Amino acid sequence: MKKEPTPGDVLCWFWTAMAVGCVVCLIGWCVEIELVSAAGFLIAVGAAIFHIVCYRCPYCRKHLGRSRGDYCSYCGKALREKGE
Repeated sequence: MKKEPTPGDVLCWFWTAMAVGCVVCLIGWCVEIELVSAAGFLIAVGAAIFHIVCYRCPYCRKHLGRSRGDYCSYCGKALREKGE
């Protein structure tokens, strides 16, 4: 059975991809290779789209926005299991 990623997982993946995209873009800019800069930019844009699509409450499916709390601001259910 496939487990849905938690909002914490989504944030971790988002920030990792965003950091990689920014580093690749910066490297491309420093070595003056536009294709590398464009690839880094596309990675960062992809990370932003991933965040918009996947950073949702697992119960009501509403986008969590900038919320990083323990509970969904829409339905009030816990976003993390105890001990996590």
